[in-house]
Amino acid sequence: MAERPPTNILVTGASVKHDDEMLSIVRAAGFEVRLEPWHPEVPALVESQAFDAIVVHLPLPGVGLGVLLSSIRAKAARCRQAGLVILTPEGDIGAVKKLVGRGVNRVLPNTATALEVLEALKAVQGVAQRVSIRLPIQLEVTLPAGKSQAFCQTENLSESGMLLRGFQHYPLGTRFSFQLLVPGTDRCLKGIAEVTRTTDAEREKVEGFGARFVEVESAEWLEFERILVEKNDPVH
Repeated sequence: MAERPPTNILVTGASVKHDDEMLSIVRAAGFEVRLEPWHPEVPALVESQAFDAIVVHLPLPGVGLGVLLSSIRAKAARCRQAGLVILTPEGDIGAVKKLVGRGVNRVLPNTATALEVLEALKAVQGVAQRVSIRLPIQLEVTLPAGKSQAFCQTENLSESGMLLRGFQHYPLGTRFSFQLLVPGTDRCLKGIAEVTRTTDAEREKVEGFGARFVEVESAEWLEFERILVEKNDPVH
C-alpha cells in the first residue's frame, strides 16, 4: 500500500510561536505545518498557495477576520477548499460561531488544548472537496474485543477521506481496513482509514462517521481519482 501525501497545514495569527506545543503535536501526528506569524501579506498567501487546512489565531492586528475569510474563499484562491479552524478569545466565540457553514468549519476557544486542535484539524481537512457518491463498503475493525466486520454505505468521498452512513460508532482514532468497489469496474479500492469524527445526526441528517485515508493500494488509486473528477458534484 502507498501512504497518502501528508496534509499541508497553515497556522497564522499574531500570537503564534515557533515553540508552541500545538505545533509539535500536530507535526508528530504526520501533518506538514507552515507557521506564518500574522503580516499583511497573509491574505495574498492563501490566495496563491494551496493548503489542506488553515488554523487562525484571533485577533488579527489591523484587519478583521472577514478580510482573511474573503481571501481564503475567493473564487480563484488556491485555498478555497481548505478546512478552516478558528481559535478565538472566549468572549468572541458566539460571534465567530455565526460564521460556521459560511466559510468557517470549526471554532475553538484560544484556551483549547493541542489535542483538541489536532482533532479539529483531522475533522476538517479536505472538507470542501467531497463529492456525493453512495457505494457499499466493507470494513474490518480491530477493537479490544477482537476483529469484526461491518458493512456501510458511503455518503460522500474525497481524495482525503469519506463519510460513511451506518449505525456503528467507533472511538476517534480507530483504524480499520476497507474494501470499496470502484464504480463501473470489477475492482476494489483497498486501504486503511482512521475515524476522525462521528456525525451530528440531527444537523447532518446522517447517522455515521467520517474517516481519513491513511494508506491505499496505489494500483486502483488513479481510477478512483478519475471517478471523483467525473462525479464532481460538490457537497455543500
